[in-house]
Amino acid sequence: MPTALHHSVWQAGDSVTASSFTWQHARCATRTLQLSVRAGLAVPAAKEVLQNVRLVAKLCRTSTNLQRELRVAADSEEAAAAESGGRERVPAAALVSLLIIDCPTRWGATLAML
Repeated sequence: MPTALHHSVWQAGDSVTASSFTWQHARCATRTLQLSVRAGLAVPAAKEVLQNVRLVAKLCRTSTNLQRELRVAADSEEAAAAESGGRERVPAAALVSLLIIDCPTRWGATLAML
């Protein structure tokens, strides 16, 4: 038992169980991970890469010409990969979806955008 828990909260006769400490530490670990990811995304080199990716994502979402060209390129690449791999082709519409633009408060969206 950690001494910090032993001195202030943990007593054998209390109704507090070990599972409540597990959840408390899980939340703490999640927050620590969130702060670490946020600090990593604040590095100038990472910020520059994210700005470029956001720009490309915005361009892909708004430009119908670029979407069409992307579908054509994905279709030709899929055809070559299917032929060399001996499998069926996947339609280009299934391969090319709209790129998402991340939400600043959700770092999971940033990962999906990348």
